[in-house]
Amino acid sequence: MKGTLRLMVLPLVLIASAHAAEPVELDYRLRADRDLISDQVNENVTTMRVLTDRGVVARTAANGVSYPLTFHVVNRQSYRYSTGPAEADGSFPATLSVLSRRASLRLASGEEQPMAGQPELDNMVFKATVDPQGKLRQPALVSAGGDAMSREALKSVLTSVLEQAARIEPIRVSQDQAAQQVVNLKVPLPGIAALDLKITASNRLMSVADGLARVEMVYVMEFGVPEGPVKIEASGTGGGTMLYDIAAKLARSIETSTLMTIVADVPDGTLEFQMNARQTQKTRAAER
Repeated sequence: MKGTLRLMVLPLVLIASAHAAEPVELDYRLRADRDLISDQVNENVTTMRVLTDRGVVARTAANGVSYPLTFHVVNRQSYRYSTGPAEADGSFPATLSVLSRRASLRLASGEEQPMAGQPELDNMVFKATVDPQGKLRQPALVSAGGDAMSREALKSVLTSVLEQAARIEPIRVSQDQAAQQVVNLKVPLPGIAALDLKITASNRLMSVADGLARVEMVYVMEFGVPEGPVKIEASGTGGGTMLYDIAAKLARSIETSTLMTIVADVPDGTLEFQMNARQTQKTRAAER
């Protein structure tokens, strides 16, 4: 009987070994000679509660606000990333164009209403030169289009994100063991402060098919406490999957869900924000 079991199990082991995927390197650095469009959708359900009231309830009640307050925001945005050929020293030009960026409130009926007061970002263009290591040369970004205030706010965020993303080292993922990755970033909060963010991510290779690696991602976010009059404490967790084009070294699609809690201590009270977000991103070649 034992011999029969061994004969039955051995072919299954051999089949599993034959189909085990080789480790894959994930490398997110900017590259020359690319023209891509990234379409992103972010749905965020946020619930606001007052933990300590020092006048915030009365102040906001004057505007018809009562707590707890829940709102469902949908952000849709499209960007075009274009990079030119590499120069002799390995550097290359890069252009980021904002094709569209819209935010709306989703009602209980499912209907969406455009949010008022959205900045004019369509047709905004940012240009930079990327060095051989994938870092932005100074001055980091030259911008044009849109209104000046919105352009400068978005410019500071993009500069910070791109400069820090260039320092993320490639990692190798496999089916046998999750690859740990720690990323430290500064998230600019316009009008408040720059928030330190530490992301500890666990990446595991699930499968490889047709040149695409399916990668499972699980992450924990830890935020620092910014200096200034508004004290913010935040933490979050999330996870999802990514389809990574091995030959092109490009994330073709990413789907993640994130849970975050933010506690803000403002002069007239302490507010808690519980956020449940779902993000999808798909990248495709631009039509020329």
